[in-house]
Amino acid sequence: MALKKTESVQGSTDNSMDITESSEKKAKQSEGRNKEIKQQEINKQKLVYVGPTIPGVIARGVVLAEGIPKKLQDVMKEHGYVKNLIVSLQDVAAANREIAGRSGAYFEFYQKACAIAKEVR
Repeated sequence: MALKKTESVQGSTDNSMDITESSEKKAKQSEGRNKEIKQQEINKQKLVYVGPTIPGVIARGVVLAEGIPKKLQDVMKEHGYVKNLIVSLQDVAAANREIAGRSGAYFEFYQKACAIAKEVR
């Protein structure tokens, strides 16, 4: 009968936990960096306001390359739906079609924003 030689591997469990925790930490850090990069890309993305002109705040069709102006942010705080009228360059045509066609979500938001424009005048 042959005897099997067994070795005690003390600390290997602790070691694997350290490796797992370290890997999880690195993954979270990497995930955080990826979110930052995506946010920077979003910030660089050119957006367009497709809502009606709101006197003293913003004109229809303005490209928001530098971000959202403070006055528009203030309007958005009070009337949250206005943010739906800020679209990416690639969505401008579709939004304008809905508004011109007088149907769809963009048209609904546009109509609501017209009331803001009347209040400001």
